[in-house]
Amino acid sequence: DVPAGLQTQQSILSAGKGVGIPSATGSGNIAAPVETATTLTAAQLVTSGVWKVGSYMEGTQNGTSKFDKFTFTFSANFTVTANENGSITQGTWYERVAVFYYGIPSYGSGPEGFGLSFGKKRPLSLLSKNLFCSKKTTTRIYLDSVNPAEDSHIVLVKM
Repeated sequence: DVPAGLQTQQSILSAGKGVGIPSATGSGNIAAPVETATTLTAAQLVTSGVWKVGSYMEGTQNGTSKFDKFTFTFSANFTVTANENGSITQGTWYERVAVFYYGIPSYGSGPEGFGLSFGKKRPLSLLSKNLFCSKKTTTRIYLDSVNPAEDSHIVLVKM
């Protein structure tokens, strides 16, 4: 048996469709729907729209804020434009089968290799890595270093 007051609260919550409505238990908001993986390739995803770095981790070091001012536009001709408030830096990107030189990383492996190259200019040079796609959705691409010693993890987020 559910107390009458809680029944009313539950019916109000279910009418809210899970967007920013407090949960019946008071433990926070109801989560937004979970985004599911996509079968599109990373190349198909990045060449559509503008992207930003949603997360940049090296080991336990969070470097995401270094990329706050940047947006990225990937072209089908394998060039990438980094825009920092109107200041443009050109780079290149690729997609190919991932090659793991030092064994399979503990965080998994994927057949889709993905690489970025921006030269030596910081902070963009930090993105110049051989990576692989560990997970993809239509709005997020999770990239991890093929070298477990680097322990680098990047999440690109579609704007």
